[in-house]
Amino acid sequence: WIPSDPSPCDWAGINCTADGFVSSVCLANMELHGSLPPHLFFLSLTKLGSLDLSHNRLSGPIPPHLGGELPALQALDLSFNRFHGSIPPSLGNLNRTLMYVALNGNLLSGSIPREIGSLSNLQYLDLSDNSLSGRLPSELGKLSNLVSLSLGKNSFMGGLPKEIGKLGQLTSLYMASCHLSGQLPDEIGGLRSLQKMDFTHNSLSGPIPDSVGELTNLISFIMPFNLFNGTLPTGLGRCSNLRIIELSYNKFSGKIPDDISGLLYITSLSMEGNRLTGSIPSWIGQWQNLNSLLLSNNLFTNSIPRELGNCSSLVTLSLDGNLLHGSIPHELCRAPSLSQLFLNKNLLSGTIEHTFKNCSSLSDIEVNGNEISGGIPAYLADLDGLISLGLDGNLFSGPIPDAIWASKSLMEFSARNNRLVGGLSPRVGTLTI
Repeated sequence: WIPSDPSPCDWAGINCTADGFVSSVCLANMELHGSLPPHLFFLSLTKLGSLDLSHNRLSGPIPPHLGGELPALQALDLSFNRFHGSIPPSLGNLNRTLMYVALNGNLLSGSIPREIGSLSNLQYLDLSDNSLSGRLPSELGKLSNLVSLSLGKNSFMGGLPKEIGKLGQLTSLYMASCHLSGQLPDEIGGLRSLQKMDFTHNSLSGPIPDSVGELTNLISFIMPFNLFNGTLPTGLGRCSNLRIIELSYNKFSGKIPDDISGLLYITSLSMEGNRLTGSIPSWIGQWQNLNSLLLSNNLFTNSIPRELGNCSSLVTLSLDGNLLHGSIPHELCRAPSLSQLFLNKNLLSGTIEHTFKNCSSLSDIEVNGNEISGGIPAYLADLDGLISLGLDGNLFSGPIPDAIWASKSLMEFSARNNRLVGGLSPRVGTLTI
């Protein structure tokens, strides 16, 4: 910048209108530091439509009168700086122009000002990753044109206001790690355009309302690490576009409902760390797009359904810490992409004499803490991609085949607490045991 230049229109990061008024300031990633002046910088910028100072080291408060001094402002991006203090209520004065607000990644505190509900044209609001507190204002429900709302990684109190259900244009709702409690309101079913919902790491409780079934555009439903209880919401079965369901580490009970069997686009189903019971449904084998199935640490019983081998895209299968019994079905190897198989701490029995012979894509096999018997088969060394093999705490007998020690791919091998005979081979090499 050249202070002696009578016009700033040729300065780096400055754009002007045809008649010489500054229309945008884009100084992102410029290593700027210091604070913003409370008035002087903005007084002559009456035509400024966009202000982007993101990804710098600016500090101090956001100028309190900013909303009154930039009457044409449409986009404000102060993200990833070190601004502190409160969000200026004067932003509410920009009710006719402001469409984009990004204040995420700062040190802002205090509550979200109710005046923000006046921004009737606002489409994008990101206040995540700050130190905001207080209750979420019901006025958020007035932002009728809002498409994306991100409030995660703050320290709010209380629950989600029912007025949030009025945001009929909202497609993305990010509320992870922001200390929310209470129940999800039934009105959440009003978010008919919603595609992505993330409430990870809160203290939300009670059952998930069946009104989630009204969210027919939903693609990802992410709710792990909360206190939800009751049965899994059957309404999810009406969300035919769902790709991702993550409900791990809650207090859900009962069975996986058959109502969701028709969700054929599912790529990831995660329900670990709940109190789910009954059998693992065999209809999961219809999900040809399923990449990850995580059902560990529940109370599932009966056998592992052989139909899971029909999941042609399956990469990770984790069923640790259940009450599954019977032998491991060799049909799992029909899943051509299966790489990680975790079956630890169940009641599985039988042998693995032929079980994994055709599992050419496996990199991790973990079956620790079961009742599997027979010998350790030498063919395991022929699985070219096998990196980790865990056989601890079973009933394996006989010697460890020399081929295991000579494996070129295997890096971790463990077979403690079995009925094995013989000693370690002198060919252990770099294998970790």
